[in-house]
Amino acid sequence: MSIEDRKTRILNAIEKFKKDVEEYISTESQIEQKTGDVKSKKEELSKIAYKERIKEIAEEVLFPGEQKDSSQTRKMEEEIKTLEAEIVSLQDKLNNLRTLLTHTMYTLPIPADLNKCKLEGDKTIFPFFEDAKLGETVIDIMRKLLKMKELEFQGVKILSDKVIIDSSSIDEGITKLASGIKTYRLKLGEILKAYEQIDAMVERAMKSDLYSRILRTLLIEKKMSISDIAKKLDENERRVYDACYNLTRDQWTPNPIERTNSGEWSLTISGEILANRLLEKYHTKTELETARTA
Repeated sequence: MSIEDRKTRILNAIEKFKKDVEEYISTESQIEQKTGDVKSKKEELSKIAYKERIKEIAEEVLFPGEQKDSSQTRKMEEEIKTLEAEIVSLQDKLNNLRTLLTHTMYTLPIPADLNKCKLEGDKTIFPFFEDAKLGETVIDIMRKLLKMKELEFQGVKILSDKVIIDSSSIDEGITKLASGIKTYRLKLGEILKAYEQIDAMVERAMKSDLYSRILRTLLIEKKMSISDIAKKLDENERRVYDACYNLTRDQWTPNPIERTNSGEWSLTISGEILANRLLEKYHTKTELETARTA
C-alpha cells in the first residue's frame, strides 16, 4: 500500500469515527434534556395534583353522575410515561453507539507520522498526518469511554493532534510508541470482551443478590470501603468482603471491581458496563434516576 493510499484510508476512518462521536454526543444530550423534562414535569405534577383532587371532590358533590373530563394530572402522567419510554429507547441507542465507538477505537489507525518525529528535551513527538487531527471533543469521548483522565499508556500520551513519548531517543521513541499503542488496544479489547459477555455476566451477577447490589452501589458511589458498603447495604462486613473478593477472582473475566491504592473498592470499566446493564434490566426508578445524575 502506498503512503498516499494509507493516508486516505486513515483519513476516511477518522472522519467516520468523528461522525459517530457526534451522534453519541447528540444522543447523550437528548437523554439529558428529556431526563430534565421528566424531572420538571414531575415537580409540576406534584404541585397541581393536590389542587386538582380538591376540585374533583367538589365537582363530584355538585354534579353527581356526570362524566369527568380527562384531568390535567392524567394528561401529564401520560406525557411523563412517553418521555420515560423515549429515554429508554435513547439509552439503548447510546449503549449501541458506545459499543460501536469502542470497537472502532480498537481498529482505528493512530495517524502518527513516523517520518516527521522530533525531539523536545526528554520527549519524542510524533505529529499526526495533515488533516488527521482528532480534535479535543473526540479525545474527550475517548477518555470517557476508557475512564481515563489522560490517554496515556506506558509513557505514550495520545493527544488530539500528536503523540508524545517519554523518550529522548527517536529509535527508543518508536519502540515505546508501538508498545504503548499495543497496551491501549489491549485495554479496549478487555472492554469489548465485557460487551460480548454482558448477558452471561448479568445472569451470573443475579445469582447472588449481594453481587448485584454491590455493583449498583459502586456505580452510584464510585468508590467505598468494605465497611461503608456493608453499612449502605445493611449487610455483614464479612459477607460483603467475601463477595467483593469473589468478584476479583478468575471466573470473573474481565473483573468488574478492583481494590484502589487507598484500600477502597471501585468498578472497573467492565464493572461499570455490567452495573449499568443490571440497572437497565432490574432497576428501581430511584436507583436509575440517581445513577443518571451521579
